[in-house]
Amino acid sequence: MSNSYQLFLQRLKLDLLNLYKVYRVIVDWTIALYIIIPGLVIGIAFYMEWWSELPYVLQTLTFNKLLIITFLTFFLNDIKIFIYSTDQLFLIQNIKLLKKITLYGLIYSLFVTFLTSIIIFIILLPILVNKFHLTIQFIIYFYFYYLSSNVLFLIIRKKIKIYGESFLFYILFYILSLTLYFILWDYFLSSFYIMISVISIYIIFTIIFSKKILFSGVKFTKLVSLDEIIRNKWIRLVLWQGGHTKLLNSQGTYRPWILKSSKLIFKQRTVPSILTDAFIKTFLRDKSSILTFFQLMVLFITALFLVSNFWTRFIIWGFAIYMILDIFKNNWLAFRFSSFISMFRWDYNDLIISLKKSMYILSFPFIFIIGGIFGYLNFNPLGIIIFSFISIVLSILKIKYNIRNLNKNYKIT
Repeated sequence: MSNSYQLFLQRLKLDLLNLYKVYRVIVDWTIALYIIIPGLVIGIAFYMEWWSELPYVLQTLTFNKLLIITFLTFFLNDIKIFIYSTDQLFLIQNIKLLKKITLYGLIYSLFVTFLTSIIIFIILLPILVNKFHLTIQFIIYFYFYYLSSNVLFLIIRKKIKIYGESFLFYILFYILSLTLYFILWDYFLSSFYIMISVISIYIIFTIIFSKKILFSGVKFTKLVSLDEIIRNKWIRLVLWQGGHTKLLNSQGTYRPWILKSSKLIFKQRTVPSILTDAFIKTFLRDKSSILTFFQLMVLFITALFLVSNFWTRFIIWGFAIYMILDIFKNNWLAFRFSSFISMFRWDYNDLIISLKKSMYILSFPFIFIIGGIFGYLNFNPLGIIIFSFISIVLSILKIKYNIRNLNKNYKIT
């Protein structure tokens, strides 16, 4: 067994162990007993109902919409290459060993993508069979097309992340990927030879771009930074919800063009506005925070569309509001107790005003959207206006409740 393979296995084991420890911080036996296990039981019950009768929303689903949904699942996975910052001290000269480690990381990431795709298609089976009446043969074709497209998308996106940072380029890549995903599917089914040709082209491009993302002695710092973001993506979400945001090692090197260091968000330079300005910039400049939060929003919105039962949607809507507010509250508290902010004494009223202002500015747009979608799905267009404002009112009440109980758990003065 080669040294590179042993080192990769050691790093993979440490990575999984770290993930387990983080989940153990949040998920104790009460959470498992009262939330996770009932959630799984309810989810399985809904899934079994799909086999007998699909919900109304799923019955109106077109195949093009299904292609969009499957395309969005491409963002659930990413390529881990298992390079650490300490390698710059000990292994940077051994490029061959580091290249092998990144190769094993690529293989492992693709294996995880393969498992994820199987789970997704198991969930989609009732829709494919009962709604679109696909045969087993066509389901297998669709699966191979989805899997090969997913793998190629992940590898090209990884290459773009390593060698480019243009936001416009990302948008163009995503639009082009979705367009090709639609177009090639129609050609994919036209004949067996075209099917083989498309798969062959995918494999060739996958091999070419895979070589580009393996370590070659350049972009070392970028590779380490990207790998840390990927490893902490779902850990970040769990710690957010558990109120352990301070345990996160935030990456603050990302600087979007819309928030330059010299650009002021608030013209009035009071103490609360300065604190709020600093917090908003700190959160928005943490690239992994933004990506994780938007993926969470996509999951909430997708769940609202896929579920037809009013009370289930009601629970998702309420939980989404609670979780969005909790994420920003915990992030603000982590910002408040950061080493730099803690160096100064702050007036209690200034801190409270900053907390409220930060939560209002960051959470209200997303809560307004969630409320509007919930209202539209249950009460048609009039519900958009009603439940958007109901969501805002509930959020204001929740923020005031959080502030009244804040000193019971935190000393923020």
